[in-house]
Amino acid sequence: MKNIIFDTDIGVDCDDACALALLLNYAKENKCIVDTITTSTTRVGAVSTVRAIADYYDHQNYVVGKMSLPAIEADSMNSYAKAVYDCFLKSDEPDDDAVSIIRAKLARSNDNEITLICVGPLSNIGRLLKSKPDKYSPLNGQELVDKKVKEAYLMAGIFKEQTGFENIISGAHSPYEWNVCQDIENAIITVESLKCPIYFLPGEVGLQVECGLSTKNDKSSPVWKSVVSYGKSIGVVDKNLKDEDVIYQRFSWDPLTVMYAIEGNNKYLEVSKCGKATINKDGSSSFVYDDSSNHYVIRLKHDANVKEELSDYLNKHIKR
Repeated sequence: MKNIIFDTDIGVDCDDACALALLLNYAKENKCIVDTITTSTTRVGAVSTVRAIADYYDHQNYVVGKMSLPAIEADSMNSYAKAVYDCFLKSDEPDDDAVSIIRAKLARSNDNEITLICVGPLSNIGRLLKSKPDKYSPLNGQELVDKKVKEAYLMAGIFKEQTGFENIISGAHSPYEWNVCQDIENAIITVESLKCPIYFLPGEVGLQVECGLSTKNDKSSPVWKSVVSYGKSIGVVDKNLKDEDVIYQRFSWDPLTVMYAIEGNNKYLEVSKCGKATINKDGSSSFVYDDSSNHYVIRLKHDANVKEELSDYLNKHIKR
């Protein structure tokens, strides 16, 4: 059973909330252990949103870490975390800062045991790799990660030559992926420093699948609240609509990352041959095949029905 550290910038795009819901349901099915969740953001309500979703799925025995200052520019964006906090009133105080939480988890774990799933900017992981010995371990961050982390799944990068899709944002073809561009320095550090296998879910793959709102009309669901609040905040949902009347779909970057991390190759997703991914200083990314390297690109299988089936699958699996 995979032992997960889940790092999320929850509160800016609602696919993070759906991804956390999916992951916690995998945990309920005894497909993974999820006892460490960290927010790669300092925004108000992020920790509270994690707690609200965990409580909704009756997930217990976990800790939440919050990214420490300095904040990144995207932390000023708050599409739904504050709304979820105001609605569900779960504590927004973390158990500790994110790097300390992760170091503690790694230190008490077996060698080569931990799976990292990162669906936001890579600030926490870059800072972890640069961290110094502390009360949890005499190893520095690089040594601790090398010893304890088995594999990493990152929602990061654009690799259209490997996926067959363009990253079409606002009608334009973009070589840049959002998570990477929020903290390019730590994205570069993470990708260059992790020695374990890294599986990248590229931005253009997440754009191919929309995950519908499976929790419609369930006012007790913080996932439903996250999706509705996000849709209204960015202007794609009429703010005058009653929340219970909203039906909204969102791209599935983060849920697909979680799905592949837990399930691996399935009827929907597959992985490329190994190669080397590079994050460039301008935030763009590239990938070249290399049998001696440790990077892989997650791809959507090219089937006429896979997108609709996958959306239905994700909906089914984020229900309580």
